[in-house]
Amino acid sequence: MGRELGRISGPLLADNLLRNGADLAFDDKVLYLDVTNGRVGFNTFAPTVELTVPTTAQTTNLIVDTQTNIGNFTVTTNNIQHITSGITLQPDQASNPNFVTPGLSTANLYFNSNILTNTVTNNPINIAPVGSGQVKLNSNTLVNGSLHAVGNITFDGNIQLGNETTDRITFASKVNSNILPAPASIVYNLLTQRGTLFTGFDDELLLIRQQYLYNLGSSSLKWNTLYANQLSSLSVKTSTITVSSVTAGGTTFGSNTIDNTSNNIRFSTLGTGLVKFNGVSWISDNDIQNKITGALTLASTTNGYIKFAGNKGVVISVGTDSDRPQSPQQGATRYNTQQQYIEAYSNSLGWIPAYGVASNATVAQVSDLSTLYSIVFGF
Repeated sequence: MGRELGRISGPLLADNLLRNGADLAFDDKVLYLDVTNGRVGFNTFAPTVELTVPTTAQTTNLIVDTQTNIGNFTVTTNNIQHITSGITLQPDQASNPNFVTPGLSTANLYFNSNILTNTVTNNPINIAPVGSGQVKLNSNTLVNGSLHAVGNITFDGNIQLGNETTDRITFASKVNSNILPAPASIVYNLLTQRGTLFTGFDDELLLIRQQYLYNLGSSSLKWNTLYANQLSSLSVKTSTITVSSVTAGGTTFGSNTIDNTSNNIRFSTLGTGLVKFNGVSWISDNDIQNKITGALTLASTTNGYIKFAGNKGVVISVGTDSDRPQSPQQGATRYNTQQQYIEAYSNSLGWIPAYGVASNATVAQVSDLSTLYSIVFGF
């Protein structure tokens, strides 16, 4: 019965809580009801909003229908906004320095796992350091698409261009340096460092060390045309060379001339080799020999002529009557040892002495000669 007398209910309870517009405090300021402004405060006499907790509030679940303000932070639906500056996300750097999220999105980018993608189709992703800052990729980098650089590119270390024979390399600009092959000794040293793998191949390794290793083109893949100001080579091996002019050892080969302004031009071979013109060896030691059935012709054009210099004479063919050629050409000249004179061939007269053939005298001419002889000599 006493417990029932201590209860306040109904309209009486409402009037007591309103207290005619006066505020109500429980246990000093542990719970403070601001009746005038309709506010509730914990551990404060001056609640500034509908519910004010000036120190710490602990709850299992906090459900906010629309918006929550924490200092200058505003949390609304799926947005967290700071109204005066940026937002810093900083985990416990000592015990757990990781920030884990299933995904993080900006206006144009989306971070998910180890993937960075753009959220606007066809928009670029820009990584732009400020000032002299650099973008550093400190491990292996794989580019599955095309790679384009506007500025200069410097590669340190070894470079491999392509990994298949179907790959193609195109130079749109000009090469501004020498292109040098690696010395053979480098390859030799690399092979010998492999230890017992190449045991027993000492002769082959020595050959590799002594020879040049790299080619420009191959027997099946040849360059079409080589344009060069100078060609310096220990040897040249080719089926055809077509150039306007080549100078080698002071001798110039150009058009249809072979010229050397300061030295003699020699055609010489080693051993039993021969110098051949048009496939035939015309010269043997000091002799020019005709080794075909046709004529060896020394021809001149316009007003030119053939000249045999010197003062020792010219030797022509020598032989008897029986040594005469079977089908001589007109003008053929030889010394006949049987007749003891130089003879020439005429198509109409046959072989005649080189001094010519006199015509036969008539009877009257013989009579006149006899009379003249008698007068001169007196008988």
